[in-house]
Amino acid sequence: MTDGTALETGKQKIKVAMALAHDYDEATAEVADEQDALAAEAPSWAICAKDFRVVCEFSFDEAAEMRRQLKDRIARVNTLCEKGVTLAHQAHKAACAVRAFLRDPYIAAEKILGEEMDRHEDEQRRKQEDEHRRLEADARKREADRRKAAAEDLRAQGQTEAAKELIEAPTPPPLVIPQPKTAVESEGVSYRTTWSARVVDKPKFFAFLGQNPALQHLGDGNTKELNRMATSQKQAMNIPGVEAVVRRSSNVRR
Repeated sequence: MTDGTALETGKQKIKVAMALAHDYDEATAEVADEQDALAAEAPSWAICAKDFRVVCEFSFDEAAEMRRQLKDRIARVNTLCEKGVTLAHQAHKAACAVRAFLRDPYIAAEKILGEEMDRHEDEQRRKQEDEHRRLEADARKREADRRKAAAEDLRAQGQTEAAKELIEAPTPPPLVIPQPKTAVESEGVSYRTTWSARVVDKPKFFAFLGQNPALQHLGDGNTKELNRMATSQKQAMNIPGVEAVVRRSSNVRR
């Protein structure tokens, strides 16, 4: 559908909605006086019914007659309102169609821009995480080189056993390098972080489940439970073969 055709279609939807709204106004105006009379009479019937007591055959017959009159009024209300209800329903559908026609292009455009912003934010996060891993690897290499050089110095001094102990000593924990803030700062933009779980190595995952009977339910395609665990544990999630995945989505405040 071309832009011109879409515009004409939209204009036609607006005309239909306006025409139905006009028809509704006319239909309700035609029966307004009788509706007012029924509305004015209704409370007295409610009071009468509440206070009425069937105590004999005569009052029983009187109650039956009152019910027949009430049913007549119910039928009359339905008849009076039927056209208005039908037109109101049609007008509501037409108005919703107009709203969709006017609003949907904006929603689609906003979604496209949101996805592009999220793509850029994800790309920046990946770059920063790669840089973070590179810095940690460099730090580990520098530490290994330092220990190797120190061990060589010890050997040169004849301290062979000390050099051996230094080389075989447990590797110290990696240096903690502050993780940079990944979200792009912009006025009026906020971010929502969601976590989910992804099985990346099925053999390893199922082997883990085989060793942990209490977690067998996770192997029944229970993605919902894995996602719940990822949301709760985040980076600390530690299930072999399963990766915790984080996604950040942006929102722009008006």
